[in-house]
Amino acid sequence: MEGMDFEDEKSKRYCMKTKHVAVICGVVVVVGLAVGLGVGLSRPKCQPEDPPTSGVPTDLPTGQPPTSGVTTDPPTDRPTGQPTNPTPPVDSGPCPSKNDETGEWRHFRLPTYVKPVHYDLEMKPEMEKDIYTGSVSISITLEKPTSYLWLHLRETKITEMPTLQKSSGQQIALNDCFEYKPQEYIVMKAEAELSVTNESDPYILTLKFQGWLNGSLVGFYRTTYTENGVIK
Repeated sequence: MEGMDFEDEKSKRYCMKTKHVAVICGVVVVVGLAVGLGVGLSRPKCQPEDPPTSGVPTDLPTGQPPTSGVTTDPPTDRPTGQPTNPTPPVDSGPCPSKNDETGEWRHFRLPTYVKPVHYDLEMKPEMEKDIYTGSVSISITLEKPTSYLWLHLRETKITEMPTLQKSSGQQIALNDCFEYKPQEYIVMKAEAELSVTNESDPYILTLKFQGWLNGSLVGFYRTTYTENGVIK
């Protein structure tokens, strides 16, 4: 009996171990199937292989060519009602542009020893042609000798060689006249050095000019306004 009890106990232990192994294997199989199904369901669908690119954007509307970064929209900074600037003539007149940087006109400020004391100005606008003409005589005193006189000029053309004289009537020859664009100057050179003078006998510099009535709000310009629906 004791021998049989021992055998039964051993058989029971063996059967319990076999059941444990079977349960463990079953759990492993179930977990493996669950993981496999989860991975399969979460994987994205296969995408077709992208075609090679040719450097042309693909997000443009159908039939539209790629843009080059240049817009064809008209500029919007021109004031409403302003005429298009007329093209200035090619002829630069008696005072052509020159890149001469040998004198003080290369500086932004006008010289303090050249003093204008009086202006006689005449201007004649021609509205149909979008131009104006005129002349100016400037009375000038000098605090030190110089051979050069210069003044600011922008978008205006000198039409005749400037003249220089003393108020007493003495004529003084000018042998050079040029435009210095970096500082927007007209520069004139006297044939002989100009001596110091005061308001009792100033130099008188006379210039004749022509300009363009433009729409850029610079200098003597043309503009319009609307009154009761009428542009004036």
